[in-house]
Amino acid sequence: MISSRYPSPTGTDFWSHENNSPTEDESSVDGLSQYKVILVVEDDRFSQSLLTNIIDEHIENTKVVTAKSYSDAKKIIASNSPPLQLVILDIFLEGHKTGFDLLKWLETSIHPPKILISSVLERGRILQMTKQCQLDLSYINKPAHPEKYIAIIKSLIEE
Repeated sequence: MISSRYPSPTGTDFWSHENNSPTEDESSVDGLSQYKVILVVEDDRFSQSLLTNIIDEHIENTKVVTAKSYSDAKKIIASNSPPLQLVILDIFLEGHKTGFDLLKWLETSIHPPKILISSVLERGRILQMTKQCQLDLSYINKPAHPEKYIAIIKSLIEE
């Protein structure tokens, strides 16, 4: 795994991780076009790192971009640089806005596949909330076995 820092179009830095890179061009965000870019929105650094490592080790030709809050994620998504293949997000994020707020915004802006992750709420309650909000997404209850993450992520980005 190669971890590198890319300047965000919004002026802040965000972390990006690459897996099985065809080239070592790390000079700009534009160099990400050859990868399947996955945005992980998770405010817990341990969970963020764990999920990033799972993707890096088991899913080829991917680049993981991370954000820890609604506003950070929204800036990355709105810039459309890099274009996203998948968004994985936690329900509870740093700040006042939640993962559900981000999901609602995503439904009105771009439509990549989405995976919601949470350790707090029950699966039934999550599914009920997504139906009420008319959200199209997959759900994983944390903690989950790495194989579950791998299977769902691969099914969504390799369609």
